[in-house]
Amino acid sequence: MMKVIEDRPVISVVVPTHGRVNLLNNLFISLQKASSNCNISIEVIIVDDSPTDEQNQIKELCRSFGARYINGPQNVRMKRNIGINA
Repeated sequence: MMKVIEDRPVISVVVPTHGRVNLLNNLFISLQKASSNCNISIEVIIVDDSPTDEQNQIKELCRSFGARYINGPQNVRMKRNIGINA
């Protein structure tokens, strides 16, 4: 069953990443547009193992776009599982 917030369906997007700050920024912008066009709420969970400099940039992006940030392991499968269980 899909979660509903304020009468809007919620879609959760789990993104395992290592760096890719520019791609994440583009993803956030695209998801914002999709959310407003489709009358849905989108929960974004970023699971990251980037070096400190990129990690700080990604954390700031998450704050700016209201996404959850989780520091995770290097293994992409484990990152997905962490995001799903968050």
